[in-house]
Amino acid sequence: MQFDVITRLASPWHPTSPSPPLTRGLASPSPLALQSWETLALDTATLTLLCPYDGLPNGRRTALWRTHIADYLPPGPSGHGEAEERAPVDGWSMVECWYDRKKWLKRLPSPEEMMQTVMVPPMIARAVVESLQSALYDELRDLGQEDASIPKCGNRYGQYLRRIHEVGGHRALFVTSKGYMGLAPWNAMVGDQVCILSGGKTPFLLRREEEATEKRRYSLVGEAYVCGIMDGEGMRDRAKTWRCFILFRWSAKRRKRGGLPSPGITTHI
Repeated sequence: MQFDVITRLASPWHPTSPSPPLTRGLASPSPLALQSWETLALDTATLTLLCPYDGLPNGRRTALWRTHIADYLPPGPSGHGEAEERAPVDGWSMVECWYDRKKWLKRLPSPEEMMQTVMVPPMIARAVVESLQSALYDELRDLGQEDASIPKCGNRYGQYLRRIHEVGGHRALFVTSKGYMGLAPWNAMVGDQVCILSGGKTPFLLRREEEATEKRRYSLVGEAYVCGIMDGEGMRDRAKTWRCFILFRWSAKRRKRGGLPSPGITTHI
């Protein structure tokens, strides 16, 4: 099923560190890509239809923070039989801390200040963790999370950091012609089709190859996250019709010499 098409695309985020950044402003190699995601996602000036997220509390802002984590959280640090679960409604506060709009991380003592104390390295490391938890706790309280607690908020924040890093790394945020937002592989392009394959729920991006002689020939760009249709909502529009596309892959050698594409797979979409 051809659900929608990408009309706007932000810059991809290619993290250079295996560890997630404590805040968006500390993202490597630069926070600019992630900042552009928010700008694009919240821009409604070019929407020609009703926003699909008008029914959500805070509309597109809610859709954005859920998109950052693909709406799910990984198992907790213990990992004893715990499975992924959908993020709770108050998860916005964790993502808002990650945005670090008020620079709460600056409340931590600097390494120089730590070194001037009489503490040994293990004590310094413990003090840094405690200072981080305390600053995070204060920020959550400022955001109205009155039930926040110091021991729990640090572990929970770590869950969100890991999820943001896992989901957003080497991906780009996009907006479709109907106003849906989502995450695409880094090599996605404006004009890629958001499709749902027969028998599945997860959206995929397809791209029509200009070199193909047959209009039905598309290449598979990759899996996508689209906020609002990941639980099968995209299949509920009975007005949409199924189409048959031929998916194929161009090899590097054949691209250079202008050859024909490799044999494809016919699939219903």
